[in-house]
Amino acid sequence: MNLETHLGAKTISDEDTRMIENLVNLISTHSYRDAKKLFNEMSPEAIHYMRSDSKYLHYLRRLSCSAF
Repeated sequence: MNLETHLGAKTISDEDTRMIENLVNLISTHSYRDAKKLFNEMSPEAIHYMRSDSKYLHYLRRLSCSAF
């Protein structure tokens, strides 16, 4: 299932969707080193999607504040 952006018609790929879900799971379990590695492999579209959605922005903030 593709995630749809707030812009309406634009969707991100299934691979990006899986990467976002995996990143959220890693951050939720405090696996910040692995989360940072995955974040560095993510596409610009996936990162933009996460930054545009407050639900995911919370996880990006947690990742940026983590000390690893």
